[in-house]
Amino acid sequence: MNWLPLILRMQLAGPKRRSIRLWVPLFIVWPILLVLAIVTLPLLLLVAIVLILIGRAAWLRTSWALCRIVVASRGLQIDTYTQAGQRVFVSLE
Repeated sequence: MNWLPLILRMQLAGPKRRSIRLWVPLFIVWPILLVLAIVTLPLLLLVAIVLILIGRAAWLRTSWALCRIVVASRGLQIDTYTQAGQRVFVSLE
């Protein structure tokens, strides 16, 4: 079973500057988003039923795919350098 990413690590560094490191605890964000999802669920179900009736329900498949992408993003590491020598590192753990 895949788990959601729990920590977002970011590091910004210039060629001659000290690097800035930022840790964002996502395990605090996920419960807040869960509560918001539960509160808006009746409205989302109503919108889904209406869209199914008029034949525009393709976004339902896309939203499921988006959920799977978020869960699969754990372990993702992005490391980029600009032409000026600045470094941006993002990691989902």
